[in-house]
Amino acid sequence: RYSWGRWSGWWAGWGMRLALGALALLVFCTDAFSREPRSSGVSGRARSRGPRLPGGRPWGSAMLKNSVSEESGPQSEDPEVAQGLQHIYSEDDTGGASAPQESPLVSVLKYQPPGQEAALFSFGNNHTMFLAYLRYTLAEQSPEQTIPCDEVLNASILELSINVSDPDVQQTFKQSWRDGRLLAMTKDPFEVLHGSLSFDDRLQGFTRRMCQYLCRTTPAVQSRLLQWLSPQWSPGANDGVQFEDLFFKASLTREEALQRLRVFMGWFKREYPYYYDNCMACGNARNNTFLGYVSPSAAERQYRAGRVELYLCSSCHTVSRFPRYNDVVKVLSETKRGRCGEYSVAALALLDSLGYETRWIVDWADHLWTEVRVDGEWVRHRGQRLSAVVVFPRFTAVCLLFCTCRSTSILARPQWTSLSSTSLGEKTKHTYLPSLLLTLWT
Repeated sequence: RYSWGRWSGWWAGWGMRLALGALALLVFCTDAFSREPRSSGVSGRARSRGPRLPGGRPWGSAMLKNSVSEESGPQSEDPEVAQGLQHIYSEDDTGGASAPQESPLVSVLKYQPPGQEAALFSFGNNHTMFLAYLRYTLAEQSPEQTIPCDEVLNASILELSINVSDPDVQQTFKQSWRDGRLLAMTKDPFEVLHGSLSFDDRLQGFTRRMCQYLCRTTPAVQSRLLQWLSPQWSPGANDGVQFEDLFFKASLTREEALQRLRVFMGWFKREYPYYYDNCMACGNARNNTFLGYVSPSAAERQYRAGRVELYLCSSCHTVSRFPRYNDVVKVLSETKRGRCGEYSVAALALLDSLGYETRWIVDWADHLWTEVRVDGEWVRHRGQRLSAVVVFPRFTAVCLLFCTCRSTSILARPQWTSLSSTSLGEKTKHTYLPSLLLTLWT
């Protein structure tokens, strides 16, 4: 009944399936068993958490391997998406943690003030920067005492090599940071002790920050922000737009809503310019020197400052402190000083208070911004770079996407390539999300 051609086609189809299956199994086994086992000497936060595949690779890294080749880099048809993939994957195969070195020695500078038990330390700074930090710190600690000259201070500075794997050494420097006796060139000085943070660690840090924002931005706080904003708003300086017109109204057309948002964002940009390194004493903004990061004081911690940047003025030689506050009211009404970290959350709080649907964007190229939903589409405030980004919509989901919009105009519409997302629900207001990276990629 059946012709020879039909039977031959059936056998050929099944033969092809079996051949492809055997080839896939061979490739998997070769990839799994040809890799050298990784060292287990990475401690604490440097070790990538979660399940691992054969060869020691974390699950998240294996997912990226679908789009990135070890030899040739990103394998994506879209070059911008490929660039974003490479931005993450290029760190290394452990999700951002550096491979442990055979001799974990780190060079530090130490100064022992006369008559004091607690020493001052520096990670990654040269002698000139450390000298400026010493003069500033000693003057803050004892304003009535005379500070030794630079020659005496420089002769008292010791350059040491410390073993960062020693638990006693780690405890000493952690306490020095908390006491404000450590100057570091990295945003997180504990990376010097434990190794670079993994992608998972950084993602959880941003998630905690969003959870804190949701918990603290209560209706009472939003009402306070609106009461503050009302007298600040001047219709004459903002194209005649009244304060009442800033609130979200479903009856507005898309163009009307965008026009009012442009006016509001323009006001925000004028009132809150980026702070770079301007001297807070004389206002000089030329050739100032970044000294490093120090721990915030007790007064600065009240407004949830995570770290403080120090800048040495080239004109009056004053050291300016720039606390990175996470308190919206403090930034908006008092300091009026910040960058994308402060301003993205401040704009998010104001737009939330005005009734808009918003979301917070974290770019792995070290940038953050806020987007507003208008007529079903997301428009953004301030410019963004190009990398993998994490989207934090309010109460709904966290998404891992790649942004392909390079426009720097106010309220430009970004183009997104979505990779994956996960629902968080209301519990994001009360709990942190361990191993969120695995949740996103599975």
